[in-house]
Amino acid sequence: MKTWPERSLSVTAYTDPVELLPSVDAVIITSPENAHADNAVAALEAGKHVLLEKPMADTVEAEAGQRILDAVHRAS
Repeated sequence: MKTWPERSLSVTAYTDPVELLPSVDAVIITSPENAHADNAVAALEAGKHVLLEKPMADTVEAEAGQRILDAVHRAS
């Protein structure tokens, strides 16, 4: 994590999306599709509200989508 002063504001850049989870209430996941499952599961496991862009996963196989759905059920 790096912080750059920007006039009267400071901007923080994260190289790992999981690092920002403690500081937010919800996430909008617009990462490349191959990262959707990992990012969504991490956010759900951290108790965050998640808005996930389509497609939910990058494969036609159900494994990545099922991981997300399983995390949703555990978080409910």
